[in-house]
Amino acid sequence: MKNIIFYEGLNEFCQKYLVTNSKVTKLDLFLYDVKHKDVESTLFENLLLFDTVSLKVHGENIPLAVLLNLLGEKKIRGTCGTRLY
Repeated sequence: MKNIIFYEGLNEFCQKYLVTNSKVTKLDLFLYDVKHKDVESTLFENLLLFDTVSLKVHGENIPLAVLLNLLGEKKIRGTCGTRLY
């Protein structure tokens, strides 16, 4: 039996901080580094603990760009099992 988890945190982080028309307060800017580390650590923990990690994507596929930056294209291609264009 496969263990699957659904993780929304990466999409929420991307929508808040990486979309140009989103509302970001001064407190949000101050907490950016903390939230970025939290999203990264949670994502990598989920990748280690679960067989499958499903990511929510709303709007632009910014989470894919973040994953490419974190893991690299070769790892993403192997993980997704599909071609990326």
